[in-house]
Amino acid sequence: MFLHSLFFPNYLPLPDFSCLESYQFSLDTFHGLSREEILIIEEKKDEDKDEEEEKKEPKEPEEPEEPEKPQEKKKPELNSLFHVKNVQDELFWLVFVAVYGETEYYRNKYNYGKVEIQEKQKIAEKIQDPVFAKKMKWKWTKIQKIEMISDLTNRPQMPVAIFNALAVYYECNFILVDRRKKVYLNYSSMVEGEDAREKTYIIYANASTGKNGKAKKEYTLDMQPSLDTLQKIQDEMFALEHYERPLKAISNYKKIELDAIATKIGSTSGSTGGESKNEVYDRLRLHLSDSAILFLQE
Repeated sequence: MFLHSLFFPNYLPLPDFSCLESYQFSLDTFHGLSREEILIIEEKKDEDKDEEEEKKEPKEPEEPEEPEKPQEKKKPELNSLFHVKNVQDELFWLVFVAVYGETEYYRNKYNYGKVEIQEKQKIAEKIQDPVFAKKMKWKWTKIQKIEMISDLTNRPQMPVAIFNALAVYYECNFILVDRRKKVYLNYSSMVEGEDAREKTYIIYANASTGKNGKAKKEYTLDMQPSLDTLQKIQDEMFALEHYERPLKAISNYKKIELDAIATKIGSTSGSTGGESKNEVYDRLRLHLSDSAILFLQE
């Protein structure tokens, strides 16, 4: 039973819908137009649309947009200067970093003491080899060897003279530079050719003042010195002859050569135009003996 029969008892279903045909949506009777007339109108609209498109100027084919290239990450400028902290023998660990790299240095961060002792013992054993001693830049007597081994293995800080053996042991060149005094000392293992620069390391000696007001020495390592840096050191600084004797004997110099050295390192204060050769030599020796490089012997 349908619900509408409850409210409209007189309702009768409509069996024929033909009476509503005029209100229906039909192609045969759409606004009084026949089916054929409607089709003709639609075809005409399509033709007009095609003509309008032909009249329009043809657009140039758009070039496909190039995909955006990912921005290349700028490589950070390489800063090769390195400084070690919280170690007793700063010079030794700078050499260690130069030879073995920063990764190995940080890997042994909590084992510094043991690694340092083992490495110094290996170097001490090698110094006793007579063949090894012949390769060093400056020859040592038997007594000097004994003293050097003792200083290397027993002193909290290795002496600067040990670089004479380190350069041969690690087959590289070490250049110690005192920028304050404008001098440098080259510990060479006779490495030449293309490998010379790749195996050359610069250690800068920097003077500073500690908390107690006393002079303090700090060192910085240049692991990858450029050709310009090496050339600048040679041109603007004076090469010391020996780690104990900065100058040769006075007989090896002319007065004009001593004056040139004094001008290069800036040791002209207190000088007079009428200085003798001996006076210039003594003034230079006094200036160079106070070098931070030689001061490392303490």
